[in-house]
Amino acid sequence: MTHTIGMISLGCAKNQVNAEQMLYLLRQAGYEILPDPDGAELVIINTCGFIDSAKEEAIDHILAMGALKQEGRVGKILVTGCLAQRYQEEIVNEMPEVDGVLGTGSYYDIVHAANDIISHNQHQIQKTIFSKNDTGEPIVLIKAENDREEASKICGHIKRLKAKEGVDYGRMAILYRTNAQSRPLEETFIKNNIPYKVYAGQSFYERKEIKDVLGYLRLIQNPYDEAAFRRAVNTPTRGIGDTTIQKLTVASHQHNVPIWAVLENPTEYEVKLNRGTIAKLKMFAGMIREFQSLAQELEVYDLVKQVILQSGINASLLKENEQDGESKRENINELMGSVYRFMHDSHLESPEKKVFLGDYLSEVSLLTDADRHDDGRPKVTLMTIHAAKGMEFDTVFVAGMEQHLFPSTHSLLSPREYEEERRLFYVAVTRAEKRCFLSYACSRFRNGKFDTAEQSDFIDDINEKYIRLDRPHLIPVERSYVRNTASVAHSPSRNSAAMPPRRVLRAQGYPITDKVEEILTKAGVLKVGSILHHQRFGKGTVEGLEGSGENAMADIIFDMVGKKKLLLKFAVFTILEE
Repeated sequence: MTHTIGMISLGCAKNQVNAEQMLYLLRQAGYEILPDPDGAELVIINTCGFIDSAKEEAIDHILAMGALKQEGRVGKILVTGCLAQRYQEEIVNEMPEVDGVLGTGSYYDIVHAANDIISHNQHQIQKTIFSKNDTGEPIVLIKAENDREEASKICGHIKRLKAKEGVDYGRMAILYRTNAQSRPLEETFIKNNIPYKVYAGQSFYERKEIKDVLGYLRLIQNPYDEAAFRRAVNTPTRGIGDTTIQKLTVASHQHNVPIWAVLENPTEYEVKLNRGTIAKLKMFAGMIREFQSLAQELEVYDLVKQVILQSGINASLLKENEQDGESKRENINELMGSVYRFMHDSHLESPEKKVFLGDYLSEVSLLTDADRHDDGRPKVTLMTIHAAKGMEFDTVFVAGMEQHLFPSTHSLLSPREYEEERRLFYVAVTRAEKRCFLSYACSRFRNGKFDTAEQSDFIDDINEKYIRLDRPHLIPVERSYVRNTASVAHSPSRNSAAMPPRRVLRAQGYPITDKVEEILTKAGVLKVGSILHHQRFGKGTVEGLEGSGENAMADIIFDMVGKKKLLLKFAVFTILEE
């Protein structure tokens, strides 16, 4: 049986050529192309997204074809072309006339995976995305032990694609749920000399709240650092304005002394200030001197925590509006994670050596001083998923595919918000034209500590035939999954339609973690019932052990902070009693 097709082609000359190629292929496949779409079983509206007027013109044609569809004069309506990709979400979610979007770039497996993802949402107009590409690569699932290894594995794939397959850096992108996730990626790219750009945002160490904290740290290390002084002195606002700073600067130049010397003794250097301002300067100077004393005693992580709390930075961020404040707090938390990681790595190299502020500043200067001017070279794009709407790349990495990160903890309490998170995941996957990688870490620094993390439920939305694990000797294995009853108790509104049963891709050689009685650690043999002393949490008793090697974990009841689950690979402790 011959099927009839009507074609409407809009936009530039290039799009007319694409339309002719499409018509040729359709005729070769045996379809009858009608000169007028009226009466066609299928109408294809072929668009071009590089002419502003094309969008409105396309909408007019969609509405016109929709009217014919209601009258029974045409069958299904598909929209294709660059504009369809650019405004894909609007078309899918807001135009019931349209039966589907025909992908111009995305490959077969990626498109089918995207359809799997969005099909789990209840509140949507049921549509299917198609692809003209019938071959391609499956989605690759990358498992990492922590966020730094995740960044390293992504970096390795990018270098391989560039060297062996000739994929230009400019055709690759890394997408993530929150801005703070760029930090380990940026650090890894800098160390590997891979050019990158942060789209619609600033590099991690260029963000104001990060520069504010580093300004304090540099001033504590060297009170004569004028740039650090200018950043810290009125951050957060403490009533020391530009006029006061200007007076201090003039006196500094006149007497040829550092501005810090003038700050500590404004009267001696004949700076005319009222008593209130002098009192504020003395309070600031006293605070910095107190931090300098702490810097002689505290290791860098504990010092930075005190600086953020006592300087007022933390309190100031808590007052900011919900969206901006949350993003900035996440960035500060990520900075704390990088400090903790640096300290932890230093302890592994020299267990007896304490890690102080100067050690950390030497390391971070390599990252903040990296030359990132626009030299015209193609660059890997780093961006949030929200910023990626309407864009396409040859290769896309979606990082941080972990429960409580993507989907977020907040969304787990609301089916509507959970579906919105899934829609974002769908957007992320469909940004890929040819290759898509999903990555997750088994531990990540959050809320002041390294927490173990689970693979995101969203990965289970994809049929495993469209996914392969990162290493060739790893194979997907299905297993039953019993959801944590505590999380269900706190999420009564989650239902089985919105939240499908868990299905996990498991690595051969990495079995489901079993309970064990003892584990050999770098501190010695740890047993159930062992008493230990943890570097941060103090004295505790081992309640349970599970896993082995790098995946070994322990449930420990600490005297001071209660029960914690620790990934032993990163825990710094000594065994007191076996």
